[in-house]
Amino acid sequence: MGFKETVLGFAGKVGDAVDKGVKTSKESYNKMAEKSRINKEMKQLTADVTDILTSVGRRLYTENPENEMFAVVFSEVKTKEEQIASLKQQLNALDGVIACSACGESVPQTANVCPNCGTPVERPAEPEPEVMVGEVISTENEASPAFCTVCGTPLEPDAKFCKSCGAKITK
Repeated sequence: MGFKETVLGFAGKVGDAVDKGVKTSKESYNKMAEKSRINKEMKQLTADVTDILTSVGRRLYTENPENEMFAVVFSEVKTKEEQIASLKQQLNALDGVIACSACGESVPQTANVCPNCGTPVERPAEPEPEVMVGEVISTENEASPAFCTVCGTPLEPDAKFCKSCGAKITK
């Protein structure tokens, strides 16, 4: 066997090795991709089960709060809900807002009515303001705020009612 045949034989073996490596790499990649797909599907199904169980637990808690079998757990949930409410009040106080009793939206502490739903802001010592109907006065310049026609208070961009006097905003 001559040099040429030896080189061709070696090149053939190298080519076979490369083909085998490519085939093995492709199989490894396909296996990895399939494992990734299966893991992703398992995570989604696990999240779905968690959502369902959470929904069942929440429904049991809200529809049957006196259930003796779950009394200890329900008591713990109630305690934690009270802690959450207290912490929300602390955050609101830091932000200078209170939660609307009707819609739950944040309302500036200085507001007399919720700018989202028009519900008078509940304050124990102050009487509820009378809600009046008014129109928006706005300037040609969009950067300038609109003002309530009843009391002259600057209006929040998406407000449906004046936060000060409760006038309904019509645009």
